[in-house]
Amino acid sequence: MITISLTSDLRSLTTLVKLQGLLSEITKELASTLIAEIRTRIHGEGKKADGSQIGSYQEDYLPVRKRFGRGGDTKVILSLTSGLENSYGIVQDEKGLYAVAILNDKYGEIVGYLEEKYGEIFALTAEEKELVFKILNNRINQLLEAA
Repeated sequence: MITISLTSDLRSLTTLVKLQGLLSEITKELASTLIAEIRTRIHGEGKKADGSQIGSYQEDYLPVRKRFGRGGDTKVILSLTSGLENSYGIVQDEKGLYAVAILNDKYGEIVGYLEEKYGEIFALTAEEKELVFKILNNRINQLLEAA
């Protein structure tokens, strides 16, 4: 007689069903985490999606930055009034999943201009993608341990 064990298959299926039920919660957690990472990278460190510096401000622009309390550093950090970095938000799609978005159309247009000028900035870096996989892996492992 042949006996087939379905225990591991049922456990996997149960975990998958639970994971699908948690996708909304997980994507909201990911979006929240990524907003913080993106803000720090772009508006603090001045780095593009490939990890390189966004660019350098021209010397004649530095007095404008100083008037806004931004100092004399020539490193481009895409922050003058804080409007752009404060326009990041979390949006939910029709499937109930969450993502990071620029909530102000004006700043959405500015993002397009900035990427034309400096190259890809607002895409995820390799490290940010790694963070996404790490969070997903942790959540899946938690589900497997609980199953």
